[in-house]
Amino acid sequence: MCYTCSSNEEKERTQVKLLSLKRVIKVAPQRVLKFVQQMLMGSDKC
Repeated sequence: MCYTCSSNEEKERTQVKLLSLKRVIKVAPQRVLKFVQQMLMGSDKC
């Protein structure tokens, strides 16, 4: 995961997203699966 042309801000934001995702996956894998499916289908609903 190397970003040559992205800012540190972007990296930090991505890192935070990954951390929160991991946290949510531990708590509610089913919800995460549904969320990922919706994202893949292009739906922004929670």
